[in-house]
Amino acid sequence: MAENNSQQGPKTPTLGKTIAKIAVGACFIAVGLDDLPGDLSGFLIGLIVGAALIAWGLIPYYQARRREKQEETERILSKPLKPEEKDEAERLAEKYDHK
Repeated sequence: MAENNSQQGPKTPTLGKTIAKIAVGACFIAVGLDDLPGDLSGFLIGLIVGAALIAWGLIPYYQARRREKQEETERILSKPLKPEEKDEAERLAEKYDHK
């Protein structure tokens, strides 16, 4: 049965959108740096807006990557072992538990 998209969590941001947000943020910082010699408030506004745009691009991207990695780990760990794999896993567990 197909799962509902609302149950799957937020959509993974595309790399293109992430790069665009970071680029616009970097432009705001660059414009703010241009204002630095004469206008400290313009520099601070450019820095704050630029940092916010960069964070808006990076934070969801890294959260999505972390969520995908966690889902992959859960999928791997939930897969049952075959009988011959259990013997190997138990042998390795005993080997490393005694150290």
